Amino acid sequence: MRAAGLAVAERQGLEAVYRADDRHPEAHVLRRLLSPPDRPRQPVERPPSGSAEEALAESLVRSHQDEEVALALPAALWREREQLDHRRLVQEATRRNERQALGFFLQLTGQLGGDRGLVLRASTLRDRRRTVLRPFFSRADAGDAPKDTSLPLARRWGFLLNVELARFAAAFTRGSRGRG
Repeated sequence: MRAAGLAVAERQGLEAVYRADDRHPEAHVLRRLLSPPDRPRQPVERPPSGSAEEALAESLVRSHQDEEVALALPAALWREREQLDHRRLVQEATRRNERQALGFFLQLTGQLGGDRGLVLRASTLRDRRRTVLRPFFSRADAGDAPKDTSLPLARRWGFLLNVELARFAAAFTRGSRGRG
């Protein structure tokens, strides 16, 4: 895309940050292709034939486009934690290139719920070779610009995620109330 003139790279410290080049005559087409369609949010449901592990892995993928899905994931992991086949969950997340995100959400869930076992499971998923922080949300307008206000736990997992821990805690409390 850079060679075609659709993107430009800017240095920020040791990183190269890419963004769309608004001066290109076809930039609007690229933005439209990369933007999610305007439609009402659907509740996250498990496919009838799918497992909890597959549904959670798909939710990891959707969490990069939808902040509400990201906020709901810790409560979903908490509710399912006793029944999950964690080996299969890791396989499904890895197949979708979401292993790092799964580790982040398992650690966050373990911290919010006080479950050291989840925190330990998460630690095996961290890719310590990853040294460059990347925005968690794939949409440019999701408030995920590189800032020092990013959630520290997310930064340790290699993500820039400008969502306050208090919002995750409130969603966790609402979503896990009366269960496990």
